[in-house]
Amino acid sequence: LILACGTQMSSCGNAPMAYTASQKPNPTGPKAPVSGVETVEVLAPPTAPEFADSIGGAVETFSLTAAPPPPSDFVFVVDSSGSMERVISAFVNGFESIPPSSYPTDSRMAVMNMIAHEIDNPEMPIAANAQLQFFKSLVGNSSIILNNVQNFMNAEPGYLRFLTASSVANYKSAALENGLSSLISSKFNSYPLCNSEWFLPGEMNSTKNKSCLGAAMQISGMVGIESGLMSVLQLMKKNSQPIFRKNAGVHVVFISDTHDPGNSSFTGYQEYVRQLPSFNGLENAIRANSKDISFVKLHGVVPFTQCKNSEHNLTNEGIFGGSYLAPIKASGGVAVDMCQDNVNYESVVNQLFDEARKVAPFQLKADNVSNVSVKVNGKNHPNFKVLDGRSVEVGGLVTSQDYSIQVSYSFAK
Repeated sequence: LILACGTQMSSCGNAPMAYTASQKPNPTGPKAPVSGVETVEVLAPPTAPEFADSIGGAVETFSLTAAPPPPSDFVFVVDSSGSMERVISAFVNGFESIPPSSYPTDSRMAVMNMIAHEIDNPEMPIAANAQLQFFKSLVGNSSIILNNVQNFMNAEPGYLRFLTASSVANYKSAALENGLSSLISSKFNSYPLCNSEWFLPGEMNSTKNKSCLGAAMQISGMVGIESGLMSVLQLMKKNSQPIFRKNAGVHVVFISDTHDPGNSSFTGYQEYVRQLPSFNGLENAIRANSKDISFVKLHGVVPFTQCKNSEHNLTNEGIFGGSYLAPIKASGGVAVDMCQDNVNYESVVNQLFDEARKVAPFQLKADNVSNVSVKVNGKNHPNFKVLDGRSVEVGGLVTSQDYSIQVSYSFAK
């Protein structure tokens, strides 16, 4: 999650240290030193005929010392359009069915929405132009102009920020000032939101009638273009202070019935899609904002194909090649098909928690590695997976033990 103290997002206190390792990089290694690498041995090119002369080999050794598990920062990026109401309710129920004591150690949560700004215009929410005529028809007011819609959407409580009670209050004021108050007359009134941008598992709102998570996930119904990947990228670039805690495992969870951008009916769509971030791009942006985090994983409750039931068969929205699925897979995260019948959201939540409890992936010095093998304490260890071609997640490790991890791989010179 992303944590904040006071009114601005910042690191709050010192989190427990994660695994540590001494660093003795070999200057002949394939890339610059990476934190956690103890030794790097560059091997002669493989002699097997399938390898060209442009392929080399390397062995990296990671020495891990037992330590408390890292804190977990969960950020939920929510498609808050009206078609999502049933899914969001079921997802929240899945979380609320699990006692706070079952959450990963030192967890916190925050919620934002999927509105991004135009690529070349940080002052303009990307949905504003597309929503102008729609808003006019809803409120029956022909005097509504683009500036009214822009101001209203800039104040949307989860627009490049985390939802709080104060951001909802500002949103309602902006609606009144711009002649759009009828659009939110019944929104965010079921449950008061919590005051802090970050909240703890099981934390309740001021009236004790809803969890902070459930209150923050109330549906606004006025989104139009659901741009989850881009909104997270822009959030990172917008904030100069670290958003995530030191050593935190960062989990970004997308929840939507379409894929980014959700709707292609906006000016600059082609350029927008060209700049849609990959996992590599998002991870780099997150690490640029919060340099001392442990790892980044993306997750999603999203459609794998166009939903066939009428509730989610949206004529102007689509899958866009499954834009969330590739970066989620590259990160090693959890992807759930929200178009399935009777999704067990308690099970989905537990899958997210299992990912949070894992030992952080090992960052390698080379990109696009292949022919990977892993040894743990000198023994072959087949339980691993390569993430995004540049890191290795080793399964079956626990934070309470010491390990020596040896990763062998091929790489392009």
